[in-house]
Amino acid sequence: MGKLSILLSIYIFILLTGCASTCMEYRSATTAARSEKNLKRAEEWGLKALESPECSPSTDAYSPYFLATEIYLLQKNYTKMAEMLDLAEERNPGQLLENPFKLGDTPIQTIGEGVTAYRNQEWIKLYNNAVDLIQKEKIEKAQDQIEFAILINPKKGESYSTLAATYVENGDMVAANTIVDRGLEADDTNSILHQLKADILLQGNSNVSLNEQDKSELILLFKSAKEGNDVSNYDLIKNLRLDITNYSLEEFEMELNELSSDYQEKQNLETMKIAEESYLKAIQHSDDPGPIMRKLLFVYIDIGDNQKAIDYSNELLDKYPNDPDLYYNVGVLYQRLTLELFNPTRELFLITTDESSEEAITDIYDSFKITRQYAYNAKDYFLQASDLELDDNLSTFNAVSDMRKLIDQIDELFIPSIRETARSAGIELN
Repeated sequence: MGKLSILLSIYIFILLTGCASTCMEYRSATTAARSEKNLKRAEEWGLKALESPECSPSTDAYSPYFLATEIYLLQKNYTKMAEMLDLAEERNPGQLLENPFKLGDTPIQTIGEGVTAYRNQEWIKLYNNAVDLIQKEKIEKAQDQIEFAILINPKKGESYSTLAATYVENGDMVAANTIVDRGLEADDTNSILHQLKADILLQGNSNVSLNEQDKSELILLFKSAKEGNDVSNYDLIKNLRLDITNYSLEEFEMELNELSSDYQEKQNLETMKIAEESYLKAIQHSDDPGPIMRKLLFVYIDIGDNQKAIDYSNELLDKYPNDPDLYYNVGVLYQRLTLELFNPTRELFLITTDESSEEAITDIYDSFKITRQYAYNAKDYFLQASDLELDDNLSTFNAVSDMRKLIDQIDELFIPSIRETARSAGIELN
């Protein structure tokens, strides 16, 4: 019984790690590469070893690992190298290396550990080279290098964020967003990529507009496409996500008319909702969520969900009570709410008389009271920001001054005047 147990253990070990002996094709490949320095012949034998029954292709990872690290790496054939690294991991990641090595103080003993080491090593070289090329403004070459880096190590989020940034710099938001989505498919827990996705969506959102000049240009592009020209790379086509191939001219003009302000507002709102979801995911996976939370605050403001923005700003202040920038941004929130309410209320006030309806007069009075409260909150947050700032900030000083002036106008002009109008009309105000 003891002998049977030992035999079973040996059998299981062989299944997990692969047999120590190698086949003729593999030995010929390694001899050609290591002794003869003939990479072409080594590759030919290595490819034969991949499929040879004598080389146990279902469990033996030596052949793909050899091709990746001793042939394709030297040839800088990163596409083939990535393919072979994937195959080696798939076949037998636990197989012991022929030649184990150390990476710093870390022993690299198995195929899986070796694959990871080579992925990281080559990724660093390719990525750093790409960064150098970007600094030299050789963007297309840098993009090629990053694509190779992604092939070698698709889990590195920095590749996708840097590559996307090159497209953002060129104004190609569609391509940038596609790159970020690729990165999130590889790692959905990458906070930077979720944040970048939201940033790109919002930046692209601000660029989407359709005036008469844009319509004229699109019609010219439509006619050009009908003549067989490729117009898919034009910014207007990409940003508006227009398919101009399946319309008649009349239908296309109708499609453009649908891209009216109402339609754009709907699209903008949908985009901001997606951006909100991306920021929330970025916050969830971030070690430093504060800056992302501040961005999310302004999404709520732009969506027009004022109460949610106010509630979220209070949550932020509880978490970061000593952040002057946050107090200033919350002040901006209340300043914006103040002006959004004050301006239309003032317009209504100017056409209001004692003959106006009780509802109209009461609504104007209530709006001025709410406006005053918003202005007071804005001033208070600006003052708190000023107290926390290390240096004097002219923007904060001016913001405080503007809110004080507006409060004085409401107290000294608008509220007394609307009260007088209400008194003349026999209306009692609270």
